[in-house]
Amino acid sequence: MPDNYAPRFQHTDWRDNVDLVSADGENGFNKRFKDLRQELDAIARIIRQINSSLAPPSTTLTFAPSFSRSGTDESPWAISTGIASIETGSPTANGWLSVQLPEGSRIDSMTVIGEKDGRVSGFRIRLTRQTFNGDEEDLAEAILTSKSGTFQENVPVNHMVSNQANKYIVSAEISGATAVATVRIFAIQFACAQA
Repeated sequence: MPDNYAPRFQHTDWRDNVDLVSADGENGFNKRFKDLRQELDAIARIIRQINSSLAPPSTTLTFAPSFSRSGTDESPWAISTGIASIETGSPTANGWLSVQLPEGSRIDSMTVIGEKDGRVSGFRIRLTRQTFNGDEEDLAEAILTSKSGTFQENVPVNHMVSNQANKYIVSAEISGATAVATVRIFAIQFACAQA
């Protein structure tokens, strides 16, 4: 918490034809300007304390779910103008999306926005950090199997972004979908704060 601020500089007006204005002395320009400088330094110190106590700015990045196919034997997501959906009658859908997050920021959360009707035995969205040599670490996972209707699932992450050594990948997997099940993903969002 910032220190309490109490103004100390008190200006006394000079009077025409009465006060002799000079640079030196208790009432001189030099003394008054030094006192004023000390007052401004005290204000600057308080401002620095306030700035350091404020939360870092946060931003939300929104990605369209334009998932790439995961493998040759995997069923892809159907992509149509920024929306990913399961192919009609397909029991599975698998895909991945590379996301570019701000270097040095802290990922606070991942939010998946979509819609699901019908039964599936598995539905999950994962955020993975992958090193350039292929080592992976799951950072967040949204389990959406039990969702019904429109949903907005928020998952905490708490990870510092390092693009110099890693890439960040979102994967989306559905398994065991009935023939009448419909699943659509509208967007994936990340809340990131500057550290």
